[in-house]
Amino acid sequence: MAEKVKAGEKRQSGWLYFVKGDSLEIWKAKMARGGKKKSRSTAKKTKARRR
Repeated sequence: MAEKVKAGEKRQSGWLYFVKGDSLEIWKAKMARGGKKKSRSTAKKTKARRR
């Protein structure tokens, strides 16, 4: 079962957040909205502090 952990990252509307790898890096990707053309990947690494 997964464990819920605080990462110190403030959430913004319109973005999806996920944890990548064993180092617990937090990445965010722009949420898809209807009626727009798809662009290249917009995933970005965030600067979260590990507590």
